[in-house]
Amino acid sequence: MQARWVGAEKLLELGRRLRGFQGIQPVPAPEGLHAEMRPYQLQGLAWLQFLRELGMGGILADDMGLGKTLQTLAHLQLEKNAGRADRPSLVIAPTSVIGNWRAEAARFTPGLKVLTLHGKDRREHFDRIPDADIVLTTYPLLPRDLGELGAHAYHFVILDEAQNIKNAKTAAAKAAGSLDAHHRLALTGTPLENHLGELWSQFNFLSPGLLHDERTFRDLYRTPIEKRGDPHRRAALAARVRPLSCGARSVMWHASCPQDRDPGARHAGR
Repeated sequence: MQARWVGAEKLLELGRRLRGFQGIQPVPAPEGLHAEMRPYQLQGLAWLQFLRELGMGGILADDMGLGKTLQTLAHLQLEKNAGRADRPSLVIAPTSVIGNWRAEAARFTPGLKVLTLHGKDRREHFDRIPDADIVLTTYPLLPRDLGELGAHAYHFVILDEAQNIKNAKTAAAKAAGSLDAHHRLALTGTPLENHLGELWSQFNFLSPGLLHDERTFRDLYRTPIEKRGDPHRRAALAARVRPLSCGARSVMWHASCPQDRDPGARHAGR
C-alpha cells in the first residue's frame, strides 16, 4: 500500500517561509491598548505574532513582574483588530491570579469582552462563551468543566503559570491538551524546575509530537542529558526546542526556527 502524507502542503509552505526568513519584524502596540509597552515587551509581542503567523507554539518565559499578561493581552487585542480572532480565546490560570487577569484586561484592553468562569454560578454563563473575546478559567475547574469548555473551538488556548501541567498525567494537563484551538501558548517564568520531563509536558500541549512520546523523549534526551551529560543529545534537543533571549531577563522558548534571527537577540542551544 502506498504511503500518504497528511498535511504535506502545509509543511512545504512552512519550509519555504522559514528558508526565506529575514528576522522577526517589529510590531507596534495595537490600537485599543491602554498601556505604554517597554521595548522588550514590544519584542515579545512581535515574537508572539511571529509564532502565530507560522502556526507554531511557544513559551513566553519572562521573569515575574516583566509583563507576560500585558504582552498576551496586547497580542489578543492585535488579533481582534486584524479580524483574525473569529473565536474566543481561553486562558487557563491558577485560581490565585484570575482576579489579576480580569483587572489587567479591564485596565489595558477594555475593548475586549472578558468572561470569567469561576465560582458556584459559573454554569449559568457557559452559553456566553461564543460571545466573549477572552474566557478565563482555572486549572482545578478545567477538568470539571471540560464537557462545556470542550464543546467550543478557540482562537488561542493560553496556559498561564504553565508549570501547572509539568506532570502530563494530571487531569488538567490531559484536559488542556484535548481542547480545540487554532493556536496554543504557554506563559511561565519557570518552564523547568526539576527535570527535562517538565519541558516535554509543556511542549506536548503546545506541539504534540515535536518531542516524540514521553518514553522516546526519556530515552533519547532526558536520560542521556541528565544522567550522562551527553553533549550530542543536548545539541540534538536544542535543535528542536531552544530559548530565545531578548533582554536581560526575558526568555521565550519556541519550536526550532532558522538560526539567523534578529541580530539583537541572544540564543542558547543550536
